[in-house]
Amino acid sequence: MACCLLIVLYIQDELSFDAFHVNADRLFRVVISTSRDGMPTNATRTFGTGPAMKEDFPEVVDYVRLRKMGQNARIYIGHEDRKFYEERFFFADPSIFTVFTFPLLRGDAVKALSEPNSIVITEDMAEKYFGREDPIGQTLEADPYNSGEMMVLQVTGIARNVPGNSHFHFDFLASYVNQKENLTSFSGLRPHYTYVLLQDASQAAGLESRLPVLIFMFHSLFFS
Repeated sequence: MACCLLIVLYIQDELSFDAFHVNADRLFRVVISTSRDGMPTNATRTFGTGPAMKEDFPEVVDYVRLRKMGQNARIYIGHEDRKFYEERFFFADPSIFTVFTFPLLRGDAVKALSEPNSIVITEDMAEKYFGREDPIGQTLEADPYNSGEMMVLQVTGIARNVPGNSHFHFDFLASYVNQKENLTSFSGLRPHYTYVLLQDASQAAGLESRLPVLIFMFHSLFFS
């Protein structure tokens, strides 16, 4: 009986992953296959994938790009005398709070990451770095590239802690435009993920069948 109960709880937990997103059935991560059987092998993408898909495929309502800095990298974050190395630092498009369901306890979901040098932190990080102070409008310094070159980021939102049944977890989301690279580039694969929101879940198969056209366009752009 106990074993059966544990199995049921495990299955329920697995099936609940990402189900808290309002748009869960219409959200898809863009992946690529390099295997002969066509099974997905790589979820990392180029910077330009999301914008190109929204422009070229009417099924795509919106997109979100997320970049985690480094493979298991620990990023320096500091505020006054509170200085730590953190693992869950991402750059993210402003649309992350309208495409995904990550509620903000403070701040405007539409505008929180729309300006350069802005950052949204979770409620746990708000307490860790600011204690009882109001974090909104205050600044954090960060070294995302581990280069010694600091970014000064203004806190524009406080997000509810990410549920355990999410397939990715963040503590810090910095404005996507603060990255140093050319963000329209189609070259290079980094720890960078693209998600698309479709008008209807039923459009996924048809869109997938047309993606090789987009890949051909990328190839032509690289080698023309």
